[in-house]
Amino acid sequence: ADCTPVCLFDPISSNYALIHSGWRGTNTKIVNNAIQLIITKGSKVEDILVYFGPSISQKNYEVDIDVARYFSKKNYILKGRKYLLDIKSQIRDDIIDIGIKFENIYSSARCTYDEPDLCSYRRDGINAGRMIFLMGEYSGRD
Repeated sequence: ADCTPVCLFDPISSNYALIHSGWRGTNTKIVNNAIQLIITKGSKVEDILVYFGPSISQKNYEVDIDVARYFSKKNYILKGRKYLLDIKSQIRDDIIDIGIKFENIYSSARCTYDEPDLCSYRRDGINAGRMIFLMGEYSGRD
């Protein structure tokens, strides 16, 4: 419930993908892999739109060095003996590196940890609810 949901959509080919990216998926570049997959289905990287849904913010995402070491130093801040990791920023950097246009990336500013109406495992532990991230086509009909 704190991981980053990522929506990819190509309005030209109608290809799309929904990705759940926590620190492990971000480290293994799961979003880049999904982009490469939809490119094999006929999309062009310059046409792909990206949206990051609500997830834990950097100020609330404390990790140890064993996790932080996998990420670019510009995407974490040292705080005492912990590191504050910015997953969205790391994903953004990774997808820009493979050709996604900066202006095609959109992001929710909502933090799952800070907002009690959102689910957060870091905040609520085993009592945390679950979030669902959906995408679809709107026909314009009621």
